[in-house]
Order: sequence, then C-alpha cells, then structure tokens
Amino acid sequence: MNHDPFFADAQRSMKLPVVGIVAMVILIIALAAAGCTDATARTPDVADVPVVTPALVPAAVTQTKTIASVPTTPACANPPLNPWWGVPESYVSPLSREAKSPPAPGTLISKADLYGTPTHTWEEYDRTAQIQDLPDSSGTTRCEISKENRKGRPEVHKRIIQTTHLDGAPPEQDMETTTDVFYDEFHAILSQHTRSVSGTGATTENDGPPDSRAGAPHCSGRIFAPVFTYVGTESLTVPAGTFPDARKYTEDIADDPLFGKSATSTHWFAPGVPAELKRVLESQEKHLLMTWELTDWGGTMK
Repeated sequence: MNHDPFFADAQRSMKLPVVGIVAMVILIIALAAAGCTDATARTPDVADVPVVTPALVPAAVTQTKTIASVPTTPACANPPLNPWWGVPESYVSPLSREAKSPPAPGTLISKADLYGTPTHTWEEYDRTAQIQDLPDSSGTTRCEISKENRKGRPEVHKRIIQTTHLDGAPPEQDMETTTDVFYDEFHAILSQHTRSVSGTGATTENDGPPDSRAGAPHCSGRIFAPVFTYVGTESLTVPAGTFPDARKYTEDIADDPLFGKSATSTHWFAPGVPAELKRVLESQEKHLLMTWELTDWGGTMK
C-alpha cells in the first residue's frame, strides 16, 4: 500500500509521513462506516421550510440526568435484523426521536432509539476533517445498503464511497475510496474489500478479515445502552435544507484508542427526516474535528 504513487507524491509535496496520510484515510473510512444512519421520508426544499429563531435550550441542563425507560434487549438470535444498525426489526422504540414531543433536556436515550429502524437504501454527506499534523481535508461520503442473496444465503451489502481532497494539494492527490462490506443475517461481517483510486488513476486494493462471530447470533448491548444526551431544539441549515426543529444530542466518548481520554460526538435529527442531519466529532486531546452534513438520501429497503 505504501508504494502507491499517491502516497509517495503526497509525502514529497506535503512533507508528511505516509503512515499519517494512510491513518487519516483509514480513520475517515472507519468513521463513515459507523456513521451510516437511517432514512425513509423526503425533506421539503429549503424554500418550503420557514426559518425560525432557534428555540432556547435551558441554561442549566439538569445535573442529574434522566434515563429513558429501556425495555429488555430483544433476543439477538431472532432475525431479521435491520441492515443499517443490526437492531431487531421487531424492536419498537419507547422513546423515538420521531416522538411528537421531545424529551426533557438531559434525558439519556439509546442508539436504537436515536437511529430507529431505517428503511432507506442510501444517504450522502459533505465531510470536512481537521487532524493533528495533517492538512485539513474535505470530501463526500455516500453509504449504500442492500439486501442480497449470495451463494444461496441472505446477506447485507454495505458500500461506502468517499472522496477526499487535502487542502493545498493538487488534484492528482485526490482520492476516491470504495469499501464493500458483507454481513450475515446476524450482522456479523463475512467479508470486506477496499479499493482506492488517486487522481492519477493509481489504484490500491486490500481485503479485511471476516468477523470471527460470523455464523453466530450477535447483537451489541451498546445498541440499547442509553448513552446519548438530549440537549434541545434549534434551527439547523445543511446542504439538504433548513430544519427549524432540529433536535440535538451529544455522546461523551472516553478512553478510545482513536480519540483519546475524552471526545464528544454531537448529532442533529429532525422529525420526519430519516437520515441524520449533521454529525460533529471532536477530540481536543487528539486535535481532531470532523463534520458530516446531509446532502441527500433516498431509496426504499425491500
């Protein structure tokens, strides 16, 4: 992989270690894989949505956080699981982000409740990244998910397509990376393949190892852990439109090998909009700031 002319040229012109650029690309791919969310309905165009003054969030968010009522985690050995997050499709959220009235500021909810059971098949985001000792970068992320039948068995195919441009670098150093991941009905990875093409046409490819859980029921308890804090409602504008009633949530991340001892991810959703509107990941310790803003989504899962 280090012999790819893209990385060699980047190292010479940007005077950066090859491993740093590779790490940045790998980090962006990993975060994009985690960031594939949900979608079903269509948002009105910007002109159709009135811009209103953001609702004020109480200055003192409750010191003692409320934890939303969470039912017993559904049996993970009972497929089908939804193809986006691996949550049993029979799961009914007790506190969905689609609820007419938002929860009280400070309420903790789970990932299953926040992202729901999506039925769309693709979503696209504009992305920016600031990473320590590397030039700022920008690009796009598109995630596509489909249910397929391979070799006589049902599988889920997730494809993540990303473009990356380093600020100040010539177009020859741009990169497009496509990652294909196949899951079994229990959401365990069967195979994965990544293909990267630079602006010069130079190509690198590699295969990821299969998941050791493949063929066995698996469903992370983290999916149902109440770790997202509801902050409040505010008006938000992203490339996909203006959303006057966007709901904001935060998650604290501790002792993560990528993000250090303390990091924060912030998420915005809007009722009736199936895809995540915006996501910001920040780690001051690692000098990392990444932002995704929704541009479009569509399709219907069959």
